[in-house]
Amino acid sequence: MKRYEPPAGWTVQAYRFALDPSDAQVLGLRRNTGAARFAYNHMLRRVSAVKAQRAAEASYGVAEADLTPWQGWSLPDLRRTWNEIKQWAAPWWAEERTRLGR
Repeated sequence: MKRYEPPAGWTVQAYRFALDPSDAQVLGLRRNTGAARFAYNHMLRRVSAVKAQRAAEASYGVAEADLTPWQGWSLPDLRRTWNEIKQWAAPWWAEERTRLGR
């Protein structure tokens, strides 16, 4: 791997941090990362399913205008969709967000 070499005359400064969370904070971090991973996996499955559905419909000769609508892959599109479906996809989500104070 190529190392970073600063230009001549530059000074490089770095900081190292260590987390030392309490047991309650560790539990909160685990819940938060688990919830985020759940949302990521759910939306990944949704995008893959829509892509497969469109391919299947196209193979049957369905017109482009009649195909299942695309699921946008941008962060705003995915976030908008997640916010619309999370009530039934993850009913515990609202409770978790309240617990975290958000």
